[in-house]
Amino acid sequence: MVCCSDSVTEYVQTIKDLSCEVLDHMAQGLRLPDKSLSCLIKDDDNDSCFRVNHYPPFDDNNNIENSINYPLVEFREHCDPHIITILRSNDMGGLQIYSKDNPWISVPPRPAEFCVFVGEALQVLTNKRFLSVKHRVLANFRKQSRISMMNLTWGEYKKLVFSRRLRDQRLEFFELP
Repeated sequence: MVCCSDSVTEYVQTIKDLSCEVLDHMAQGLRLPDKSLSCLIKDDDNDSCFRVNHYPPFDDNNNIENSINYPLVEFREHCDPHIITILRSNDMGGLQIYSKDNPWISVPPRPAEFCVFVGEALQVLTNKRFLSVKHRVLANFRKQSRISMMNLTWGEYKKLVFSRRLRDQRLEFFELP
């Protein structure tokens, strides 16, 4: 068990470093001072969470015809409330992001690549110059399990954000007039 713990600790640190690098590039694009965004997750008091989601195989032939018009959702649509999410998954599909132009777009599974989601806290911090993205996971009638690993980073807004109900208007408390 110790070697697994060491491996997880090393992976989480690598993802945290990647998160900082991404945030540093975002800050540079916004012409903010160096490390002004990455300092939010480098702080020793910062909370972060490493999460592994397992979506078991789904093989229900009775529902295949219904899935074309009414897809079976395994993890309902949501926006991440924190600063940034770095996501990695195996080669099974199912992840979708929402777009106003084409409501749900499938994200191609690429195990050697990472998917970066802006969280609602970062959307607020950048005054909507970077937007959080609504996403969900579909069952897709897979024959194999889908596994996703993500490192979630939290900021100063955690207490207030989580004191509110999970709804679309929870950011109104942070928005500038």
